[in-house]
Amino acid sequence: MHNIKIYCVLFLLVMSLDLEAATDNKPQNIIEMSLGNNDGLPNDSYWQQKLDYKIIAKLEPKNKYLTASAEVTYYNNSPTDLLILWFELPQQRFKEEKQKTSESNDIATKYLQVTDKYGTPLKVVWRGTFFSIEPTQPIKARSEFVFHFSWDLTLINRSDALQPRSGFETFDEDKFLFGVAQWFPRAVAYSAARGWSLTPFLGKGEFSLELADYDVEINLPSNYLVLATGQLKNPDTALSKKQYKQWLTLTDTPVFISSSVEESKGKLKNENKKWHFEAYNVRDFSFAAGNNLIWQSQKIKVLDKSIRLNVSYPDNGRWLWHQYALPATRHSVNYLTELLGVFPFKTLNVVNITGISMEYPGIKFVGFRGPNVEVNKEEIKYTRTEKYDVIGGIIHEVAHSYFPMTVNTDERLEGFFDEGLTSYLSYLVEQAWNPNFQSFYGKPYRVFEANHKVDYSAPYQLADKVSNKLDSHYHVPAVAFNVLNKLVLEKHNFNEILANFIKQWRSKRAYFKDFENFVSAQSNENLQWFWHYWFETNKRVDLSIDNVELISASESIEFPTHQTQHKHKPQENIAAINYAIVKNTAVSDPSQAKLLGNSFEGLNLSKQDQYTHFSDDVELAAFHWEMCAYSQMNNSHQILSSGVKFTVNNIGGIPSPIELKVILNNGESLNKKWPVEYWLINIDSVKSKKSLQLEWLFEKNVKIKCVVVDPRRMTGDTQRENNYYAVP
Repeated sequence: MHNIKIYCVLFLLVMSLDLEAATDNKPQNIIEMSLGNNDGLPNDSYWQQKLDYKIIAKLEPKNKYLTASAEVTYYNNSPTDLLILWFELPQQRFKEEKQKTSESNDIATKYLQVTDKYGTPLKVVWRGTFFSIEPTQPIKARSEFVFHFSWDLTLINRSDALQPRSGFETFDEDKFLFGVAQWFPRAVAYSAARGWSLTPFLGKGEFSLELADYDVEINLPSNYLVLATGQLKNPDTALSKKQYKQWLTLTDTPVFISSSVEESKGKLKNENKKWHFEAYNVRDFSFAAGNNLIWQSQKIKVLDKSIRLNVSYPDNGRWLWHQYALPATRHSVNYLTELLGVFPFKTLNVVNITGISMEYPGIKFVGFRGPNVEVNKEEIKYTRTEKYDVIGGIIHEVAHSYFPMTVNTDERLEGFFDEGLTSYLSYLVEQAWNPNFQSFYGKPYRVFEANHKVDYSAPYQLADKVSNKLDSHYHVPAVAFNVLNKLVLEKHNFNEILANFIKQWRSKRAYFKDFENFVSAQSNENLQWFWHYWFETNKRVDLSIDNVELISASESIEFPTHQTQHKHKPQENIAAINYAIVKNTAVSDPSQAKLLGNSFEGLNLSKQDQYTHFSDDVELAAFHWEMCAYSQMNNSHQILSSGVKFTVNNIGGIPSPIELKVILNNGESLNKKWPVEYWLINIDSVKSKKSLQLEWLFEKNVKIKCVVVDPRRMTGDTQRENNYYAVP
């Protein structure tokens, strides 16, 4: 026993030093972290920890106060005996921040008691938001340990400047809405890759968690509606008779279930009701509770699996949610299931609550709301951004059902992994809703908004270290996956590879290195350069074409380089064009917007509105070669050319496949692609050349009007004006 205590003290000291140093981790220290083999599949020796939670909680809405107790079983599936266990209560961070500013810190957890199954108190040592517990005996490898927690939690306001992911929203007349998350002691991830995942919680980083089974009882006033992770086990007693009947008879026709607003009438506020939920093999448990909620529900069947969809929003600011929330949820589940396979949850809840949006297993908190207008009012004013913020916010959080909910990723260490893939998937879902969707992440030709900034940070950084999390962890990785899908892996189906990765790693922990190895192995492509430049550096794609030389049958004709050739271009204001793109200048002329086709809004006329045919791409005005194609410039003096020689410069630093389009005088065009290997010094190196001299011989003689690099706008090129050459 004495030796165990010595080891524990030493271990705590090491962990303390790790906590101090973790914020200074350089990307190269974690890039090789993996739990898979060289093909990106789980190792034969793969193991992971598991827990069972049996929680009884009581929420006092008036005091914003929660008390709870839990019986916890920790299954040590590792090959190592454990002397201590680590847990985390992230909301302690907000208490610390309030103390620094002398603000009221009457939030977070004030008391925490831990005992073994016999009631013997266990030693607790705090380290920031983490705390360790010391069992009376080591937890042997492949054995289990049962113990008990008792704790409290005073919730923080969701609108607080610290941007908490959990808390409450207050309305008039004692109306409250709670989004309760990070509310119980959650086990810190322990893996073969890095031991305990003790990277500190500083606010922007998210979470690294273990899978667990949950049996949760929530007690609160009877006029509250509760939606939570998992399945409701006592609908007959938790719901009113009217609600229960609607709940039982739910079909694929959307239904407004008798809401908490209606059900609260005549009920005593101090009369408590129990809600009982069970969830299996999930990484977290969260719930929402409110006494002014509108509840809309539907049951759909996808791949022979019934899924219950619940959408709930406060009795204010509700028009856009009434119009679009349930359709957006249904559309997301249908599209993602078709793309990636079985949807991971039997019940999916989407709740509108103020503050930043956040994903949890089977329940999503979405902060975007829109105007406060009555549901049955026909003429209302809302902006295009408000509409697509609500729809896009829902789509994004639903897409998180795969990363990190199905494939359990380390959000705090590799936040770009789950957010990047989720933003990529969201882009696909959004474009399937409407090809004119105001997508904020994923469009390759809009990436300059992020990585052209002087302080842009490489994605492979901790969330609290990057200059702009939305740029580095959402937008640029989403663009990278789009480039990978549409340009780099054209001969392969990246989405099929992604679906297969989810299948192989379902309910397992994966690191980004595992994903890299899997995609490379499945595609049989050397992608080391791609992962390095797009994720480990803050470089960008910026290809320029120069030294264009037309080849005739008898001799070559050399034209001036870029310094003088600009005078031959059609006149345009590049700064104004880029400004128009950044500001999402919309064109309402349907001829300039993309056709709706079989998109959701295309097939559902009732969901179309004044913004359906708007486009924020400003495509015809923004790119030089279209202007060349439509130019009436007289160059009839040109001779016939049998080919073209040219130089491509890699100004931005990221090598890219080169697509070249040659536009002819007769309106036709020729296209050719050079693979990225032309840039690489050798096939096994990420080092690349800064310029290439290329030659293209045509099958017949032609008259060339202009030449453009990246005509499909798929490389993520951040500077369009140097992609174009007009023949004088």
